[in-house]
Amino acid sequence: MSRRKLGVMAAPESSGDTVTGINNTALFLVTGVHGLSNVHFATIQSLLEHHPQVEIHFATPTSDTDSTDGVNGRNVAKLKRIASFARSVNPAARDVTFHHLPGPSWVRALKQNTDVGAFVTPNTLIENFVAEQPWLGMLWKYPIVGADFGFPVPWRHVPENALSAFRLVWSVLNMPAIKAKQKFLQEHGGIKEPINFYKLHRPNVPWVTQTTEGASIPVDVVPPNVTCAGPIVLSAAPAAEQDPELAAWLAEGQGKTLLINLGSSISEYSPQQASTMATAIRATLNKHTDAQVLWKMMNARNRTAELEPLSGLITSGRVRISGWIDVDPVSLLETGDILASVHHGGSNCYHEAIYAGVPQVVLPLWADLYNFAALTETSGIGLYGSRGTAPGWTVDGLTNAFVTVIDDEKAAGMRGKARELSRRAKARSGREVAAAEIARWAGSGRADGL
Repeated sequence: MSRRKLGVMAAPESSGDTVTGINNTALFLVTGVHGLSNVHFATIQSLLEHHPQVEIHFATPTSDTDSTDGVNGRNVAKLKRIASFARSVNPAARDVTFHHLPGPSWVRALKQNTDVGAFVTPNTLIENFVAEQPWLGMLWKYPIVGADFGFPVPWRHVPENALSAFRLVWSVLNMPAIKAKQKFLQEHGGIKEPINFYKLHRPNVPWVTQTTEGASIPVDVVPPNVTCAGPIVLSAAPAAEQDPELAAWLAEGQGKTLLINLGSSISEYSPQQASTMATAIRATLNKHTDAQVLWKMMNARNRTAELEPLSGLITSGRVRISGWIDVDPVSLLETGDILASVHHGGSNCYHEAIYAGVPQVVLPLWADLYNFAALTETSGIGLYGSRGTAPGWTVDGLTNAFVTVIDDEKAAGMRGKARELSRRAKARSGREVAAAEIARWAGSGRADGL
């Protein structure tokens, strides 16, 4: 019988002799940040279900090792142990998320001893390969990271977009903190080219993205080593199995529940944020008397004064505030009871809503979240709920967005587009596409010959 296991292991103290090409073995090196690692868990899930010949190993750094801020002697030692483990397992495919820059650096270090590796990223083509586009498109055609100009960039915003691109590149290449980390990793980590922005894309390394036709910015050049899988989403148990009481409450809303979940981006609402959101929710539910709201808010007990406008609605059951929601987000969205998903604009939240066919209201706070907010409107699947005020909110801005996305007539186009994208995404499951690619690389024993 074929091996079918998921090994979640700590790296050994020392590695054995490096061997070449153990086929059908995959080691996933994954960040501990849930919003960035869900694509990897979804890929693993599909590997276990559909590719039992692949033996899977899994390693993740501790939280303080997980970011560039954690580059120090103690964490380099941890990463060396992971590298040692990787060489002892010597998989035919390795998977690392894009965001945390030491990750690609360590894959490059591992590739000094082996010639295999792969990337599965929650991002889309434009975040990873804008520099590959012809005619310097990153300056005038494609919105730079952190810009909410929409696509293509309107001519009136081209000068600002170009200037922002130059400033971003200069800042990234010249940040003292990055230079210090590069030096440290080179001297103490044994990495020849640590955090090398020029070589994040290597043509011989397979790369899987969540790029989704109709919901991603189209690019002129797609590198041949890149697979566009669409939403890479976990298959989770139905909401009714995970939390029957919550599922029953959602069903009572008869498809009129607004889900507000800004994830870990706002672990604790400030008094102003809580007050603004609460006031907007009250105004929205006064307008739509048949709607209800599920709001994930970690520190509600500390914001009783700010939540006072909702006291009657909480008592009547039309507003439910939870510090933690036990149901997986995608299972909530797939109940059919969620009218719209209000989130911070993370790629994972964006693609989960696409997969489930639910319109979105995006409230971005930094970096590429602004791009996803603009993309939501460009794609016709939702609203940028804080345009002109982000990262801050206003009562009027939130209320207008919430009222619009709940309104059957105004939101009809968004709902139709969202449902169509969902139908196409489920017809070609992103997690199965990603798993098939990983299984193919794992079976080949090497990636650079593909």
